[in-house]
Amino acid sequence: MLFSWPRKLRWDFLVWKYRSSGSASTAEYSHGNAKLEVVWTVLTAVLFVGMNLMSSSIWASERFRAAEANAVHVEVTGMQFAWYFRYPGPDGKFGLTKPELEDASAGGEAALGLDTKDPASKDDVVSGVMVVPVNVRSR
Repeated sequence: MLFSWPRKLRWDFLVWKYRSSGSASTAEYSHGNAKLEVVWTVLTAVLFVGMNLMSSSIWASERFRAAEANAVHVEVTGMQFAWYFRYPGPDGKFGLTKPELEDASAGGEAALGLDTKDPASKDDVVSGVMVVPVNVRSR
């Protein structure tokens, strides 16, 4: 309420100042210049695409770095209302997954469809919480 009265006074002044008088001419509207609109639209598109192409290598070099050799491997799977993080066991290999074994309602290994017959999957760890050692990179 405190700040509304200055706005109202300003609005009232503008209405009074630019009110219609008998000698006012009617407004004339231009339909624009189609060639000019096409030119500036095309130039804007070319500039946008050009800047995108020129900067994509810079962006990629910042975002897509290869993981270090001693990085912790983590496989992340997102499902509706849940995240699953899978870590390879001491062998450092992820076990096989099969879509026909997936059961989201069971959670854990069953939600990811981990094949229990695969020897590499026996030591895989599946968790709902991501745990990464301090000062160690992950990939």
